[in-house]
Amino acid sequence: MEIPAAHQSAIEGGVATLPKKQQSGTLRQSLQIGVPREQSNEERRVALAPSGVEALVAEGHEVFVEREAGEQAHFPD
Repeated sequence: MEIPAAHQSAIEGGVATLPKKQQSGTLRQSLQIGVPREQSNEERRVALAPSGVEALVAEGHEVFVEREAGEQAHFPD
């Protein structure tokens, strides 16, 4: 079974993305997004990778990342 528009998708930072069509004249709102540092000693994941932050910022959103949030996932500040 083929996923519609899958031939146009791209793999970016391990995540499949599809191109977005934007209508002209539409109202765009920006979001403020926070990425916290995990508190668990054994947690090695982070909620948003640097490539995800770049994509959101490129779309006009603000992303706030807590200091050392990606340290266990080997993402520097």
